[in-house]
Amino acid sequence: MLGSYSSTDYCSKIVAFAKWQYPHTLTTEQYAAKEAADRKADEENPLPAGTNKYLYDEFFGALKKRRELFLDDSKDYCQSFLFR
Repeated sequence: MLGSYSSTDYCSKIVAFAKWQYPHTLTTEQYAAKEAADRKADEENPLPAGTNKYLYDEFFGALKKRRELFLDDSKDYCQSFLFR
């Protein structure tokens, strides 16, 4: 569902990067597996010491709410560099 493409200049340096989510619909089992993988990733990669967890949760929570409001995963393409 996700694709990563890069563009390089003549010196073989990366000059751009984009991560796209293609339209898809997850089955109940796939959704449950994704949620479990996300929880595991959060447990294995805790926030760095000193992170303002309240601000982190508010920022990414707001992004998630907007994504759910405006994005239909079954038909929309999304450049998803801030989303897992």
